[in-house]
Amino acid sequence: MELTFLRSSMPLSKIFNDGRVQSYPKGSEFTSNTVTIASTQDLLNELQTHARYGCAIHTGRLTRPLVNESRKGAHDRQGHTKFLILDIDGLELPYQIGTQCSAIDVEKAATRIATYLPECLQNTSFVAHASSSFGLHKSTVSLHMMYMLDKALPPKI
Repeated sequence: MELTFLRSSMPLSKIFNDGRVQSYPKGSEFTSNTVTIASTQDLLNELQTHARYGCAIHTGRLTRPLVNESRKGAHDRQGHTKFLILDIDGLELPYQIGTQCSAIDVEKAATRIATYLPECLQNTSFVAHASSSFGLHKSTVSLHMMYMLDKALPPKI
């Protein structure tokens, strides 16, 4: 399966400072890097590697590689994908998390959330990724659950 990351002149992430949130930066020039992954362990490794450089995942496919340019018109809107991201925002869990979160907290929350999903996703391997706001609110969690699919699906189902 192919997965594309985007890199810009600035880290592509939110910034939290003095209780304020600076939104995801609106970069205008991107360089793409497409990698081939075969397992959820590969997915995790690539996420960790690209996170060190402030990269973001590009959901879907590009029609061409980008080199310090706008991504306008380069997204394949009809392209099928074998990558599914569930974006969980502000979900209340029956327990609270602390403000000093760890990978164990993310795993615990994702494992609990998986029990709410359809049966076909409950016992399927995934990679959980904390949203930037994970841990800011004690009673709710926000995270991404990433699945590799056996069959490519259209972008809107």
